[in-house]
Amino acid sequence: MQFLYDGIYLSLFQISFSGTPNAEFEFQLRVNGIDSNFHCRRKLGAGGDIGSTSLFVVHAASQDDAGSVWVKSETGGPGAELTMNDSQFCTLGIIS
Repeated sequence: MQFLYDGIYLSLFQISFSGTPNAEFEFQLRVNGIDSNFHCRRKLGAGGDIGSTSLFVVHAASQDDAGSVWVKSETGGPGAELTMNDSQFCTLGIIS
């Protein structure tokens, strides 16, 4: 997602997903691919359940910066799998 002007933004992300049992997944908002402290986590149970998590972040961005959501799992091992059921990602400019 590309930011249209310099300013303060509200970025919202939600996902429901299934995946590797007992794995914990971390979702992180990044601007221009740079690591940030804006993240949320969800651990799946052992029974193949579908989990949901959300991320709401107020942050600064410059015109033409690119926003994205990255996902990783450190507890599910190198073969941890995630299957997305539904997701939304939107950004609202609140101060320019």
